[in-house]
Amino acid sequence: MEIIKKNFSVIIALVIAIVAGILIYYAVSTQTLTTPIVVAKNTIMVGEEIKSEDVMVVQYPASIAPGTSFSSVGSILGATVINGPIIAGNVVRSENISDEGALRATLNTYATEPGWTAIELPPGGAAGMSALRQGDKVDIYSEIGDPEQGTVIGLVCQNAIILDKPATDESEQFIVAVPIGNAPAVAELIIRGKPMTLALNNSEVIVQQPAPAEPVAE
Repeated sequence: MEIIKKNFSVIIALVIAIVAGILIYYAVSTQTLTTPIVVAKNTIMVGEEIKSEDVMVVQYPASIAPGTSFSSVGSILGATVINGPIIAGNVVRSENISDEGALRATLNTYATEPGWTAIELPPGGAAGMSALRQGDKVDIYSEIGDPEQGTVIGLVCQNAIILDKPATDESEQFIVAVPIGNAPAVAELIIRGKPMTLALNNSEVIVQQPAPAEPVAE
């Protein structure tokens, strides 16, 4: 008790300081302007359309709110992610999305140069290539040449770009982007019911290996 009496003025000063700090914090926090911002609730991949369960609105300090953000979920529902993925918790920005259809948006995202077209391949041609991802470049092989001279397997299109792939249904097909000049050849093979397969190479340029030399007879 004696200690309290001797330090009474110090204790009073400490209590006043604590109360003042609380009041100042409350005053500052209530004066901080906030604005509604749409953020990703789940990670949204490139090519996916934004659904209501993928996003939510949070209050953001107005001073740091991105100028390309959105304030309402309804304004972006159905839009396609073209620049991403948008990681869960990140702000959805106008540069991340497009109002184009999902396939066209994906085509424009991965085939950045003009002159490419999307085409659907026959089912079952690359059943073992389930690890392929959007944006991977593959080579398309099929029967080429004159059938009367025997079946010849050759390269139909090099560095086609994967836009979509089968999920679990074997009847689903790969969708790839090919240069417009290769599209007629690929379409003809599809129409004629020719089987096709995909090959993943690790180079932009295919290096043709020379055939082994024939042994010279002595």
